[in-house]
Amino acid sequence: DCGLLRLLALSLGLFSVFFSAPALPFARAARATYPNEAELASFLGLFNATVTGAAFLASLFLANRLYARIGVVNAILLFTLVYLAGFLALVVTGSFLVVAAARWIQLAWLAGIADSAYQALFNPVPEARRDQMRAFMEGVPGQVGIALAGVLLIVGDQALAPSQVALGGALAAAITAFVVWRIRAAYRDALVDALRVGRPEPFLGAEEAYAALLRDRVALDVLRDGLRSDDLLTHAAASEILADASRPPVAPPTLAQAQQALARGDVDAALDLFEQQPAARTSAALASLAGTERERAARYGALAAAVASDGGAADGGVAELRRGCVEDRAGAADG
Repeated sequence: DCGLLRLLALSLGLFSVFFSAPALPFARAARATYPNEAELASFLGLFNATVTGAAFLASLFLANRLYARIGVVNAILLFTLVYLAGFLALVVTGSFLVVAAARWIQLAWLAGIADSAYQALFNPVPEARRDQMRAFMEGVPGQVGIALAGVLLIVGDQALAPSQVALGGALAAAITAFVVWRIRAAYRDALVDALRVGRPEPFLGAEEAYAALLRDRVALDVLRDGLRSDDLLTHAAASEILADASRPPVAPPTLAQAQQALARGDVDAALDLFEQQPAARTSAALASLAGTERERAARYGALAAAVASDGGAADGGVAELRRGCVEDRAGAADG
């Protein structure tokens, strides 16, 4: 895991640098194209809205298919290559159309595909340390990269031409692509190590979201290799994970099932099923049961009041107690 995390820290710092680099030429080109503030605001609003919409659609319909086809690490590698291509285009031309298109593709790919893939790279980390490691990555190498990017943008805005800023971003993207290429092997090794110690969290995890990793081609290849392993623990872990993954999900109970259990007289089972139903309040059967139980509780309260603190019946309470018991039995029979 240490080798993978070192490479992740380095790549996150580099990414913070080249992520901010296109902001300067994009802002300059937008201001030059739309000198009127209202037009500029309208363009930026439309630009951000379309980026968000495209990222949403990509996360729903494209991301998982891409992870299954090429793996989560290669999805991040493609992301760095998208940035590299955008920077090289900016070195060649300062056309606003090229600048805006490059920035649009970069942001949409980041939000729709690359960010989820990056989070999946932490799955080989043991669950107890996973959130802590994410916080460290965002708080240390990520912030260092952001600070460095801020310094570079200030210097670039005052002393560098847009093509020079783009050239620096291309260099950072190329280095990041090389680091991500190294992450491919480190990620696979971390998955193999987790499999060898019999830890299924990288493949299934305690949270349902991590089960999506089983759509990753690299993770599936590791599991298939584990089935052919001579190590008994590795073979057993791979078999168990694949068996759990292939098991169809259990359908949640329905409101009709809860009402059927109540009709059979299995109140405890019915209540367990009702608790899993957001629409339980709409059930007339449950409302009837609640009304019956409230009446029964009121009768028991009246019976308790008829009994003195020393355990005997209070004055004049014997007849009340007998009558209450008869009513309670009758009510139980009716229920």
